[in-house]
Amino acid sequence: MSGVEDGKRVLARCDNGIVASCNAINAQECNTVQASGLLGASGDSQVVIESSGGSGGDLLQAYTCVVINRDTDNYLGTLTSHDSSVMLALAGTGTFNRVKIDWYRSTDGGYNQPITPVVNIPLYAMASWPINYPPVLRAQYIQSQSTINLADYDDNDGSHAVFLYPTRQTSPDISLIANDNRRSLGVIGSPVRSQCASVPIVDYACSATIAIPSGGAAERYLRLTSIYKGASFRVTLYNDLNPVKFSGVQPSIDVNGRANDVYRRVDVRVEKKLSDTEIPYPRATVDITNNFCKDFSVTNTSYSAGSCSTSGP
Repeated sequence: MSGVEDGKRVLARCDNGIVASCNAINAQECNTVQASGLLGASGDSQVVIESSGGSGGDLLQAYTCVVINRDTDNYLGTLTSHDSSVMLALAGTGTFNRVKIDWYRSTDGGYNQPITPVVNIPLYAMASWPINYPPVLRAQYIQSQSTINLADYDDNDGSHAVFLYPTRQTSPDISLIANDNRRSLGVIGSPVRSQCASVPIVDYACSATIAIPSGGAAERYLRLTSIYKGASFRVTLYNDLNPVKFSGVQPSIDVNGRANDVYRRVDVRVEKKLSDTEIPYPRATVDITNNFCKDFSVTNTSYSAGSCSTSGP
């Protein structure tokens, strides 16, 4: 883990324009930390761990290899519970026009393959969601130009949300325009049937692919929200059928370390661009669990808080 933390420091140095750190990352060699100029000499085969109790050499603790990949095949994450969300930047190494979302693994809990509703998709009360079903995912696509224009969010392909409902039914690519659940004009889109695997789960249980505009936006984001329960997820970019790597969104730091003659390897993803911990993104104008009361008035010279009671309706 010391190698992971030093790898983060190398990434930060590269972002701050230190050329040696960028060159060390691009070289894809085990001596990334040493070659970056952060610690040790470029010819050192390992970095010995120091501690407040003495040199790590006493216990032969060191990391022997750190390799950083800024571009990754996918974005990995976990929605911890019902109503938890994550927002990620959609930035690829090339042009892409599809986003594939896989969710729910065997490590998330028990699994029963969902049924396929014949006509209407049933929406359950929280306590009635079928046991061991994967959650529903709300997927919101957001794009904007460098200058914010409200028309980008209402009159074209700018911002859309779809609800991915777990079923056994094979579904084609999901159209954002046809299934835009936030529009008030025309037919409101219903939850989209997404395909979920049979038992047992080999990788991720459920999958859906969303077709998005291929370009023209300065910034593009995807916000995922879990409904009914939490789940692990994976997001992959495609240009038609060809996978496209994420560019600098969630770099991986691959580290080998040792204590005496026992070795361990860890591969950790770290956030580089937008995340909820850095820039919280609002989910709603008002988001409440219990009662809501709004009663106040404002004039040019005074303000009245009104007479709302938090215990009343």
